Order: sequence, then structure tokens, then C-alpha cells
Amino acid sequence: MKIRQDRSSKTWLFAKNSFIQTVNWRMHWIVWLFMLMALFSSATVWAKAELMGVRIGEHPDKTRVVFEVRKNLGFHVTRLESPPRLVVDFVKAQDHLSFKKKALKTSKIKQVRVNRLHMKTQVVLDLKR
Repeated sequence: MKIRQDRSSKTWLFAKNSFIQTVNWRMHWIVWLFMLMALFSSATVWAKAELMGVRIGEHPDKTRVVFEVRKNLGFHVTRLESPPRLVVDFVKAQDHLSFKKKALKTSKIKQVRVNRLHMKTQVVLDLKR
């Protein structure tokens, strides 16, 4: 197989068995670019976390809050005062909960609120004093 470059353009000519194939390298790179874009866009879709549920259990000495998350990409917990609340931000998480605001009958938590913000889902636990 002989490979030579056509001097008049940026096209490579491949000669094999008296058959000449012209490969346009620009088209080759465009195809690779689209393949890489498809790969990275599908990877970001696969990487999204999903907030599936919240369970709250009350015990005599503590209250347990369990978040059911698929593909957890990280979270950040903040405690705020006046009014007292606990804020949990889930990074790049989609909200699959069946409620946006839910009142509770526990001794330490008044209600749970869910907010969908840019690139995160925020769960706010309004605490009793």
C-alpha cells in the first residue's frame, strides 16, 4: 500500500491494488468530534443523581433522616438559625419525590420542603425549637 499526499490540497491519497481512495481528513475529524460529543453528553446523562425518597424515624434520643439517592454525586449540609432548619443540597440531583412540602408529626421536625434549583436539589428540614 502506498500513501502519498496530494500537494494541491490537504487530502491524502491511499493507493492499493490500483484503487485510489481519497480520505478527506476534515470529514474524518468532524466524525470523531461528533462521536466524542455523543459520548460526553451520554456520560453526563448517566451521571445524574436521583433523589428517590426521604424516610424519617424518631427514637427516644434521636431523629433519623434517611435520603434514598441513586448515583450520589455529593451533598452539602448546612444548619441555619432563625428559624432553625437543616438544609441538604444534592449536587446534580433530579427530584423524584412525590411531594414538594410535607408536614410531619415528629417532636423535632415540623416539615420537609423540596426545592429544585439550578444544578441541584435542595431539601429543607424545618426544625422545632
